[in-house]
Amino acid sequence: MSAPDVLIVDDDPRNCELLGRLLEMEGCRVRTASNARSGLAIAAETPPDLVLMDIRMPGMDGLEACRRLRASTAMAAKPIFLVTAYDDDDVWPQAAAAGASGLLAKPYDRAALRRLLRGLPAAPPDATGEQHQA
Repeated sequence: MSAPDVLIVDDDPRNCELLGRLLEMEGCRVRTASNARSGLAIAAETPPDLVLMDIRMPGMDGLEACRRLRASTAMAAKPIFLVTAYDDDDVWPQAAAAGASGLLAKPYDRAALRRLLRGLPAAPPDATGEQHQA
């Protein structure tokens, strides 16, 4: 099976590094972006299997970036999880309205990441029996 390609978008390099290491330990290929605009450009060039994006970033926030990703045909059905350290009741309705697939809480829970990764569709095998991305 081919490794899931995950794009992490977070303005804090420590968060990108920590989450990236956890995902790599789970067998993922990881790409990172330090802001929403860079994340949008990366996703437009080569759409990832999964986006994990911080909600609160300077400039464009994760909610607006999620809306823009959903407007892209290549990202319309791909999972986009917004990452938050905030536990206020209005976060999920805002995230859902922006088109998010769900929320991922900080600090990161490895079991939650595994459940999220299990939800990714597997790439179908080609004639050689190897996995490929559609």
